[in-house]
Amino acid sequence: MPNSIAPTATVAAEFLTRKQASRLLNISEAWIRSMERAGTGPQRIRFGKCVRYSRTSLLEFAHARLVRN
Repeated sequence: MPNSIAPTATVAAEFLTRKQASRLLNISEAWIRSMERAGTGPQRIRFGKCVRYSRTSLLEFAHARLVRN
């Protein structure tokens, strides 16, 4: 019988709070908020009042800003 807990835990781990997102990217929560207001921040998902970020979107956001000199 398949374990229904594992997929749910995996999906939940993929969505991060603003605090978790800021830790992952090593930036402040305030910076993320200001980028959201400017419309240039990482893609986010709203569940009512809750804002979440997918780990994949955060990493894509970071990689898109790589500077190659």
